[in-house]
Amino acid sequence: EVQRKIEEVEGKVQKRIEGVEDKVQRKIEKVEGKVQGKIEEVKDEVQRKIEEVEGKVQKRIEGVEDKVQRKIEEVEGKVQGKIEEVKDEVQRKIEEVEGKVKKRIEGVEDKVQRKIEKVEGKVQGKIEEVKDEVQRKIEEVEGKVQKMTERVEDKVQRKIEEVEGKVQGKIE
Repeated sequence: EVQRKIEEVEGKVQKRIEGVEDKVQRKIEKVEGKVQGKIEEVKDEVQRKIEEVEGKVQKRIEGVEDKVQRKIEEVEGKVQGKIEEVKDEVQRKIEEVEGKVKKRIEGVEDKVQRKIEKVEGKVQGKIEEVKDEVQRKIEEVEGKVQKMTERVEDKVQRKIEEVEGKVQGKIE
């Protein structure tokens, strides 16, 4: 009789243990589902933030590129205008000199040729100066864009690490 009672009690205890284990397992699965949901939410938020930052950086880069392109076109226009002015001035001087000194064409030709070379040398020097200045400005802008990009990348990386740390903390 005692043995039967012990077995009966053991059976009831075993059923209760199994019931508790089932409840614990269901609760664990429920918590795991919630944690997984939170992890997915955080991943989605991080991805949205990354895409947002990438979009902003891309817009800034495009803005800088447009600005540099406009500046280059502006400088090219000024240089071309200056070249045309110089050409017109040289041509006018050549015609003036030829008209006044027809009898001494050889002497005048040498003189005009020297002036042309001098003016062309100056124009070429100016063109080189302008090209150097444009190149310097382009490099300066590229440097600024690179620094901005690095700062944004650093901030995004820190944010990702911060979010990963929080997620890891919640998982643990």
